[in-house]
Amino acid sequence: MGLLAKKRMLFVLILLWAGPVQAQEGLYDLSAVDYFRLKGQNKTDLPSLWIEEEHMPAPVIALLDDPDEATARRYLEWNRERLARVARAQQIVDDVQRMTSSGDKP
Repeated sequence: MGLLAKKRMLFVLILLWAGPVQAQEGLYDLSAVDYFRLKGQNKTDLPSLWIEEEHMPAPVIALLDDPDEATARRYLEWNRERLARVARAQQIVDDVQRMTSSGDKP
């Protein structure tokens, strides 16, 4: 048996094996798993471009969905406030740590 004949036989065997495996998907309800949460959506309803959208803040989503000068300004204002709060929280943590290490109680 030549190499080409062996390759053809292997191809046929793979097809014969893959057919029943695909048919069993419905048998074990594997097709019922909605990994990408697309069931019930119309084909025209495309999922968001931003996979993390449910965890993204509204100003970020607005900027990505409608990038213009107004949404950029709102994003920058929001981000400045956010960073100011992070800096303030870090300052308080540093102060408490300094007091704790020096023996003072906060």
